[in-house]
Amino acid sequence: MRKNIILYYLLLLLLVMGSFAAMALNSYGILLMSYVALGFGLVFLFELVLLLPKEEEMTKFYKVSLAMELVALSGLCLLYFLHGISVEIQYDSLLKIVLFALLFGVNGYHLIRAWHYAKATPLKVKGSIVLYFVAILLYIASYYLPENRAWIAISLALACQAVFVVFGWWKGWVILNGEETSAWKKVIQFRNKSGIQLIFFTLASLYFLLNAAHLLPPLYNGSLPNGYVKVVNQWQQDKTNTDPIEFEQAYKKFLEGK
Repeated sequence: MRKNIILYYLLLLLLVMGSFAAMALNSYGILLMSYVALGFGLVFLFELVLLLPKEEEMTKFYKVSLAMELVALSGLCLLYFLHGISVEIQYDSLLKIVLFALLFGVNGYHLIRAWHYAKATPLKVKGSIVLYFVAILLYIASYYLPENRAWIAISLALACQAVFVVFGWWKGWVILNGEETSAWKKVIQFRNKSGIQLIFFTLASLYFLLNAAHLLPPLYNGSLPNGYVKVVNQWQQDKTNTDPIEFEQAYKKFLEGK
């Protein structure tokens, strides 16, 4: 299941390109991000149906946990794709809550399993692994919080992630049973999708924080600038402000270079 790593990196690159395009007021940005989500969803389904059953070294219970993780990730990706191409889904919010809850539970199990799996390692390695999974759990938990509280969970997740990186790179290597190992190496051996989750949640959370601080613009989704809604609201309150129709015509002329 590690053979798709290059494909993951390519999809992540396209995801970043799509987000920058959307921030630059290009209407294809959200569409590109939607098809990237579809790509992730199909890859996860491919691993679930064709690759996971062939894994012989895993216990049945661990296979089930990985299957649940792949189902949750593919479901979230496919929901995002349908939302990006403006397809209405009944009970969309409820489905997201269920899938995020499933993802939270699976990562909680991975955390418990990682603690026992690394019980023979020094505390700095075990602690680093715990911080790694706690960061993921905090990112997922931020989804359930209101926006004015979500930044607290995201900030704590970033702090846990930073400590994990520092200890993994600076003081993480130890000799265990004659073999050099580290928290990074232990995490890779779990063979789950926590790494992909961590990268995605980090990018999404950093964008959320920077956008909330007005350091990055909102993602553009439509034929008119994000400020168009503000113009309409101002016009409804005070007719002396810019007429939305005139604004729309002027913007189209600007795009046409007139």
